[in-house]
Amino acid sequence: YGLSRRWTLQAGADQYWRDSVPDLFHPYAGVTGSVTNALTVQAEGVAHGYVRSAISYEPSLDARVTAQYSRFDTGTPSPLITIPGQRSLAQLSAFYRPIRDKDFLYLEAGAERSTTVGLVTDRARLAASFQLGAARILPYARLERETPVGGATTTHGYWGLNASVLPRRSWGRVLGPAF
Repeated sequence: YGLSRRWTLQAGADQYWRDSVPDLFHPYAGVTGSVTNALTVQAEGVAHGYVRSAISYEPSLDARVTAQYSRFDTGTPSPLITIPGQRSLAQLSAFYRPIRDKDFLYLEAGAERSTTVGLVTDRARLAASFQLGAARILPYARLERETPVGGATTTHGYWGLNASVLPRRSWGRVLGPAF
């Protein structure tokens, strides 16, 4: 329901009938709103599922910072909408296009902390996206640390590279216009 041009409410319920485990009933409610043109807030909750809050600051199409926190219900038997045993998830992400007039370079960063029964996992990621001719190149670095309750912390680092070829009109009468 649109309260105004800046605020929206939602509510409803999902029912899951299952044969070998208890059925699940998940009523939900949420509110999303723009505090200013650049600042958006959101809160939502699902009974026997989770509560989540988020805030996003987007002063332009070239910059965005988003933070969100979710708390999960660990007492739901055989959950469908959450990960079994997950207690909480905190995330922070940022996007930046340093050269406003050009679309060839993007920078991204993200961090998250996931808490499950018996384990805390921290992740951090830095990535870039470059346009080189018809190809988009996406190098990234990721650091992951797992801390089990009563156990030794392990840390892993990852480097990666994704690439995709963007379609061109020169691909012919069928593929060119389709893309």
